[in-house]
Order: sequence, then C-alpha cells, then structure tokens
Amino acid sequence: MPGTPIKLLWSREEDMQHGIVSPITQCKLTGAFDADNNLTALQIRLSGQSILFTLRPEALVNGMDTAAFQGLNATGEAAIGYSVPNLLVEHSMRNPHVSAGILAGVEMSITTPSILECFMMSLAHSVGQDPVRVSGAS
Repeated sequence: MPGTPIKLLWSREEDMQHGIVSPITQCKLTGAFDADNNLTALQIRLSGQSILFTLRPEALVNGMDTAAFQGLNATGEAAIGYSVPNLLVEHSMRNPHVSAGILAGVEMSITTPSILECFMMSLAHSVGQDPVRVSGAS
C-alpha cells in the first residue's frame, strides 16, 4: 500500500557491505626522557584509512589526508598541545576495500583522545608523575 511504512532489516553482513564505517587506524608511539624525566622526544607512526581519499580526493595535500594528523600537528589549529622538543609524525595511508566515512563527533576524534592522550598518560605513569599535572589540566 502506498504511504504505509515498512521495516527493513539488514543482516550484519549486508550492513557492512553497503554501509560506510569509521576509518581504521593503527598507531605506534615512542617517547624518550632526559635524566630529569622530562619528555624530550616523541615519535608517532600512523597507518590508517583516509576519509578524504574516498569522499573528497581533491582535498588531499601532497597525497596525504590532513585529517589523519588532527591533534598531532606541531602548530596551527590542530596543534599537538604538548611541548616536545623532538617531534616526528609519520603516516602511511592504507585504504582497504571498505569505505570510510565521516565520524559522528567533534574534530580530532581519531588521533588525539584515543591514541595520544592514552599514551601520554602511560608515559607520565612510567616516570612516576601525575598525568593531570603533566598535561597542564586544571
């Protein structure tokens, strides 16, 4: 009947085949301290999927998805927020056959809270410091 609502249920396999999912990212972080337990170096190696590669390839900058670095840039709007004298951020774009889409959240939801902040907490604990004091949070 026209105008009658229907309920469509997809199996998980169908949903994954036709839907757009959050990008997958893997990250390895390494930190170094000086003799006074000050963080002097941070290396961040990202390997992940690009949202822009699928949705807006013209927005790639020199073949890189800048959204993958949100919260890790040395300066600018999406700056890292930590003063680390030696910062190295490396990225390798890997795009599997499953399309990635925009996350339902605020900016910097991929790298900053889920990867960097957890690591910074672990670093602080490893040298016996309070993570809240080290982050400068009030």
